[in-house]
Amino acid sequence: MRGNIVMEKRFFYFILIGLLVFAFGCPPKKVEAPTDKQVKVAESLPEDDFARGVQLYNQGNYSEAIKAFSDVVRKDPKNFKAYLNLASIQMKMENIPEALSYCDKAINADPASVEPVLAKALVYKNTGKYNEGVKFLTDMLKKFPNNSKILNNIAVFHRLNKEYQKAEAVIRELLARDPDNVEAYKNLSLIYYDQGNFKLAKLTLGNAGKLDPKDASIRNNLGMIALKMDDYVSAMGYFRIALELDPNNVEAHQNLGTIALHFKDYNAAFSHFKVIATLEPQNENAHFQLALTLIGLQKPQEAMNKLDEVLKLNPKKYEVLYYQAFVNHTYLKKVDEAIDLYKKFASSATKDNELKQKAVAMIAKLEEQKKQAEIQKKMLEEQEKKMKEEEAKRKAEEEKKKQMEAKFKELFDKANTDMSEGKLQEAKNNLTECLKINPESKEAKAKLKEVEDRIKEEEAARKKAEEEAKKKAAEEAKQKAEEEARLKAEEEAKKKAEEEAKKKAEEEAKMKAEEEAKKKAEEEAKMKAEEEAKKKAEEEAKKNAEEEAKKKQEEEKKPDSGGENTTSEPKEKPTEPAKTEGSEKTESK
Repeated sequence: MRGNIVMEKRFFYFILIGLLVFAFGCPPKKVEAPTDKQVKVAESLPEDDFARGVQLYNQGNYSEAIKAFSDVVRKDPKNFKAYLNLASIQMKMENIPEALSYCDKAINADPASVEPVLAKALVYKNTGKYNEGVKFLTDMLKKFPNNSKILNNIAVFHRLNKEYQKAEAVIRELLARDPDNVEAYKNLSLIYYDQGNFKLAKLTLGNAGKLDPKDASIRNNLGMIALKMDDYVSAMGYFRIALELDPNNVEAHQNLGTIALHFKDYNAAFSHFKVIATLEPQNENAHFQLALTLIGLQKPQEAMNKLDEVLKLNPKKYEVLYYQAFVNHTYLKKVDEAIDLYKKFASSATKDNELKQKAVAMIAKLEEQKKQAEIQKKMLEEQEKKMKEEEAKRKAEEEKKKQMEAKFKELFDKANTDMSEGKLQEAKNNLTECLKINPESKEAKAKLKEVEDRIKEEEAARKKAEEEAKKKAAEEAKQKAEEEARLKAEEEAKKKAEEEAKKKAEEEAKMKAEEEAKKKAEEEAKMKAEEEAKKKAEEEAKKNAEEEAKKKQEEEKKPDSGGENTTSEPKEKPTEPAKTEGSEKTESK
């Protein structure tokens, strides 16, 4: 039964945690802030860095949480709590060598504390390295002789390694030294439980219960033994007592939720798993079982959302893929997505071979169903298509008939209108179309004959009118041609007269220009002659003046009759040169 297997695993986990009281501030499932016992250490730290690291871890932000706790140990290298939280984060990230390294740093930071020792032992336990765990803790006994916690955990490793005699020997040695050690009795009970001796396991736990009546884990483990003995009523009673002693006991909630889920009491299961998920936000199993409960409550979308949360917490929890596929094909009817998810799960590294075989079977079943569904769908589609085509054809024929009847009426009415308006050819065309629609229509035939007769009458009248119009047009054309010829002759005559007048004007202008040129030439010749005459007169006057002057000089040089060489005024003025007629004309001019 899968429910029992889950509960057994949780049982082992709880008992081991009860014995391994290591101080990561928490077990690896959750990081907590420092307790009152850790105040002395925490006071030496930047409180905000440590608190921030805790918050980031619980949010699943491991990379930033590592930075925060690294800041703590950088400021306070002796703070083994921060080293243990770093180891817890590395375990969560499956970085085992780094987790062991941080545990060693925590041991070196506080050599007097046993908590880092137990933390490193837990790393060996979680990785299945039981022999290494025994060797390590045995070496630590030299440092912490007869430490009950170390001895208890050595016994745990022997039990997990199925070395029951060695495990029992260690516990009995411890009880011989410390008869009231409750954890030793719980551990011894587990040794008997693993060997199937449930009565002795129950009796041993009874002794532990007497020593610590308020220990909720003892009641939880008694419930697990009752389950092995098929006593569900007693088991549920023990689990409920565990919750009365500790309302936040995760294991009791887990077991009651698992039983409720097995008996399909989904509401009860949901309430228990909800408490676990609230107490431990990083508890992937709690969220996973909440998702299964939501599937049982037929809330597929909420279940899918919760399954997505689980994958974010642990991408390697491959069972999630199987249940995502289940929800897709069962509730969401997404067969293709379901097949893909089943295939992804079947090819994953899951160790649940039984579930993997179911996935393979579901793939084959869904693919066959899909194939049959496609065939049936195709047949239905073809049948539906054929029926639709026939129906469409019938409706089309009826519609066509109605349309033809409506068209016939429309054309017939239009033909009547055209006839009344004298549009006989349009009426004829419309009636012809009517007969195409209904060749047997007597009404249309009679109306068409009437129209054709009227067309013939109008055609004859038209031809006669055309001939008369043609004759009239010929006469008008002749008159027009004669008028155009007359106008053309007048235009040519007018043009010729204008050309002759223009030519005459040009000749007269030419003659006038020649006369003006001749007159101008004569005046210029006259002026030139007068200029030349004047010039000649001036030259002769000048010449005469020069001759007179010369003559006067000669006379002055002659001696007087009295023999005296004296000068005297001439008795007479020299005669002026005579003016010639030509000279007079020039002067007068």
